[in-house]
Amino acid sequence: MKKLAIGVDIGGTHVTAGIVDLNKHKLIKNTIVRIDTDSAGDLSSIMSIWVTVIQQCLATTKENVAGIGIAMPGPFDYENGISEILGVGKYDSLFGLNVRYALADRLKTTQPHYIRFMNDAHCFLAGETWQAEITNRSVIGLTLGTGIGPAFWKNNKIKALGWLHIWGIPGSLCIEYQIIIPDVTHIRLLHGTDQIPVNMERNSLCQKK
Repeated sequence: MKKLAIGVDIGGTHVTAGIVDLNKHKLIKNTIVRIDTDSAGDLSSIMSIWVTVIQQCLATTKENVAGIGIAMPGPFDYENGISEILGVGKYDSLFGLNVRYALADRLKTTQPHYIRFMNDAHCFLAGETWQAEITNRSVIGLTLGTGIGPAFWKNNKIKALGWLHIWGIPGSLCIEYQIIIPDVTHIRLLHGTDQIPVNMERNSLCQKK
């Protein structure tokens, strides 16, 4: 018997959903739905697009779907499903909203406890390691979109650390969590004992003086 779930990626410019076969560790490609979104829009418009994407994805199968997993940018209360996003240039209209209950109310067919959230960068890396069945290696992941998101995989789970460290590599590398201001994302790269503040502005990369 198939065991299916929907994975949803909330991006700054689009929302994508697809159905995953949990037994085969595989994304079912003909179920993928992607719709552009204006993350600076009002609450009603944003939620309408999210619900449409999920409903269209659900319509691609006649099988029962176990639940919905949502890769969500932060800051966000992932356990309770409440948005804490404010002042980062996207999804400000969701601030303070219980997104889990808002989605369940609009979807009608899904109970709130079947909707779960996880940091988008963590979801990316967890999905890649799960699909490849990686259990005994350390892996770092870095997502590049409207923001930059780092994640680290060790001992078969995501390490929720403020600093991510690639253990066992000479001249180790660390990446600090992102601080986002309009059009500029600041990260800090550390190589050995040298700290290199870096500006990433649109498509340019330059070392700060």
